[in-house]
Amino acid sequence: MKVKNITSMGVFLAFTCILSVIPLGVNILGVAATLQTFAIAFVGFVLGYKRGAAVAAIYVVMGLILPVYSNMTCGPGVLFGPTGGFIFGFIFLAFLCGLTVKFQHYMAKAGLAILGILVCHGLGVLQFTLITGMDIVGSILAVTLPYLPKDMLMIALAWMVAEPVRKRLKQIM
Repeated sequence: MKVKNITSMGVFLAFTCILSVIPLGVNILGVAATLQTFAIAFVGFVLGYKRGAAVAAIYVVMGLILPVYSNMTCGPGVLFGPTGGFIFGFIFLAFLCGLTVKFQHYMAKAGLAILGILVCHGLGVLQFTLITGMDIVGSILAVTLPYLPKDMLMIALAWMVAEPVRKRLKQIM
């Protein structure tokens, strides 16, 4: 790997960690909303599918020992707890958002980004259901429906902000 790739990945990893712990001042069902989803999607959109997914995977592993998850939490209890499936889903979200750079058509890009958030939420619901014993419909109502509108908005914002950033980075790197 080139030094510039490692450096850019490190910068975007730090960016993700910072945005993941800063609360937006809004609580959804008692959980502080953050820019975690925005950061992961942005990383994918800017760095592409390989480096974006790698940054997301490093973020997931980092959270095992450092408080980089939402609400400054960390550890195996969080990652393998009821909502840890969403954290695992971030790898797929970054990958699918990063894959959008391979396509010119906006519908293909939008479809991949939406698929990314749906896979992320699907893994979140699956792990929540398995750990809590709640039925799938109850799990969707509890952990997806309240957050899905915010997450879709975050994906759209990340896409809009990432386009000029990606173009500028290509120029300077």
